[in-house]
Amino acid sequence: MGINQKLEMPFEIDDKLCTGCMACICACSVNAIEIVQNDEGFSFPRYDSDKCIDCGRCKSACPMQNKSCYVKHRLEDADGEIAVLRDEKNLLNSASGGAFYGISSHVISSGGVVYGAAFDDQFVVKHQRTDTIAELEAMQNSKYVQSDVGLIFREVLGDLKAGKECLFSGTPCQIAGLYGFLKRDYENLITMEIICHGVPSPKLLEAEIKNRTKGKKDLEKIRFRTKSNRTKSHYILSFRFSNQKQKLYDKKHDLYYYLFSSGSAARESCYCCEYASSNRIADFTIGDNDSWREYGDFHADTSNSVVMIHTEKAERLWKECRHLFDFRSLDVPKEAGCNKHLTRPCERPALRDEIYQAITSEGWENVSQKYCAAGNKFQEWTLKLKVTMPARLLHLLVAARKKVYRKH
Repeated sequence: MGINQKLEMPFEIDDKLCTGCMACICACSVNAIEIVQNDEGFSFPRYDSDKCIDCGRCKSACPMQNKSCYVKHRLEDADGEIAVLRDEKNLLNSASGGAFYGISSHVISSGGVVYGAAFDDQFVVKHQRTDTIAELEAMQNSKYVQSDVGLIFREVLGDLKAGKECLFSGTPCQIAGLYGFLKRDYENLITMEIICHGVPSPKLLEAEIKNRTKGKKDLEKIRFRTKSNRTKSHYILSFRFSNQKQKLYDKKHDLYYYLFSSGSAARESCYCCEYASSNRIADFTIGDNDSWREYGDFHADTSNSVVMIHTEKAERLWKECRHLFDFRSLDVPKEAGCNKHLTRPCERPALRDEIYQAITSEGWENVSQKYCAAGNKFQEWTLKLKVTMPARLLHLLVAARKKVYRKH
């Protein structure tokens, strides 16, 4: 399938509008729809006209076709909290303040189930189900790639019908897909949307891993955000190997991280995403606290989470589990002013027109040399220092360096 073409479906929708939520595939009762990848490696649905029975379930499940399948909640009406998990071990494993882990662990402890994104044993990010707290660790930390939803919505429906409390965490478009598939809200369903920056293709992450591992099979863990128990969470990509060696990369020296941070490799639908707006669709919105400077006396040396509460279900759950956190009230409009991804889609850089084609024709390493600086020992030690040095000391060094440069 090429790029920006009509999808082969019983109803009309452009590739650039399809988010890949897979609601249509989950809704098809005769399995007439399969998942295919376009030239860039993004997943799209394609139907088999011989199997299709023209029931219309795929169209009614598609949130782009049926916008009545979800309710919009005005951001200005949300109750907001800044939160930091008190459990230091699991706070360390979280990208910021541990909002996902704290709320999810409470749901599981109360007999419920959690759905979230995790790496499989081939380092492909997929949505998975868990009813054990031990398995939550794999779902922690940010995953800066589009996750494979597969047929997971069918499992959610089974749990909901069985009366289990279900927490589903994902991007807003994935949650819209879940609502489209379910056709209605369930009292025992809690949805938690992350503040999304746009999603790169899994094909790029596969190329990144091949380049960094050189075909070796000793990779143990990938983390897109890195911190220690004394530092804030840094946008630094970490590869840990079986010999316990760790390699760190930032956007200046790593092609994948550069493309993600600049928004140059996002799915086409991300640039016109209607869910990246002041009208949110989930029960909870969580993410980094970008207005942290306004709350200097609250865990100033750590990265904190924002928890935005849009529904009565979310309010009840938050009241049940907030004892797991240190928290204080969040000024939601001020946070929205600092975090642009809360109210508008990512911008489409000019580089987006050519980057996927360039990687295909020139190769990953050649494109990397064009856009990223070569790494060296100094850069490697600088990143190690950054993720281990206490935040206050790091701020003092950065301020001193700026002062020296101003004098010269």
